[in-house]
Amino acid sequence: MRINYSRWFFSLDEDNELTEYLLGFSIYISNTTDKMDGQLCFKDDNYTRSTIPNPVNITCIHHGRYVFYYNNRTHSPTPIGYSTYVFTGICELEVYGKTYSKSHIESYTK
Repeated sequence: MRINYSRWFFSLDEDNELTEYLLGFSIYISNTTDKMDGQLCFKDDNYTRSTIPNPVNITCIHHGRYVFYYNNRTHSPTPIGYSTYVFTGICELEVYGKTYSKSHIESYTK
């Protein structure tokens, strides 16, 4: 499946203290259950507590069966506005894509 677009709905607003836990997240697409087998689709390097949208709309053109939300705080110091801990409040995830037949994929990759 080709992932075209995803919408991430978080349980927050700009005044919600939970935004500090979400900043810096990444989205990976993979054909296996191992994130590291996949490709980075999105990496938040720009959102702040007041600019992170809800929902977050992410365009991704990679192929895969699995979508991973990843966030960590293993590299100190954390940027201003980031919590030293991670919490994920995903209320809903919508993934839109397109499946291809084998013959379509073969002709598409030539």
